[in-house]
Amino acid sequence: MQAEIIGVVEHVRQWGLDADAKSAIEAQFDYPFMQLPEKLMPLVADAVAVVLRTEGDPTAVIGSVRRAVEEIDPREVVYNVQTMDAVVSNSFAARRLAMILLGVFASLALVLACVGIHGVISYLTGQRTHEIGVRMALGAQRSDVLRLVMGHGERMALIGVTLGMVSALGLTRLMANQLFGVSAHDPLTFAGVAMLLITVAIAACYMPAHRATRVDPMIEFGEP
Repeated sequence: MQAEIIGVVEHVRQWGLDADAKSAIEAQFDYPFMQLPEKLMPLVADAVAVVLRTEGDPTAVIGSVRRAVEEIDPREVVYNVQTMDAVVSNSFAARRLAMILLGVFASLALVLACVGIHGVISYLTGQRTHEIGVRMALGAQRSDVLRLVMGHGERMALIGVTLGMVSALGLTRLMANQLFGVSAHDPLTFAGVAMLLITVAIAACYMPAHRATRVDPMIEFGEP
């Protein structure tokens, strides 16, 4: 069988995002099915997949396609009819579920981190109420106390985010095979996550900091 190369294209992931990763380094070719010699048909495939481009609702033409095939050869069976959207969606199903679960657990971790930061700052603020009372008695304003407590929480958050980003950069190779079309070292993603974590940490620090501004120096000094 002779063939003439009429064009070269980039590799196509026709079996899924990672199912044909090995074939990416192998030679692939597409041959017009109608041009294959009849004696080679059984060797090529035991089934034929036909792709139809339609206008409007693609499911509306399924009946017409079945009738057309029956008119040509009643023995041929048309099965596994799917829209291209369904084919693509099914190929992503397992990864979509994994990403949903990962998102749920990440959200729970974020909530737990927020609760933990709130608890730590509340505890530390409670341990410093006498100091805060002294500062206010010496002329510190509520805004000064707010900045003091918020600054402590922000420093903790920055240290945690920095350590987390460094660890994430070191572990990106474990996620590289789960990402397609997106770099594992995408700077916008890292910046967005860092900003989100810092924002959550600041929000968690605000309530304890606000309570600290309401400390009464007279009560802290034991005045009747």
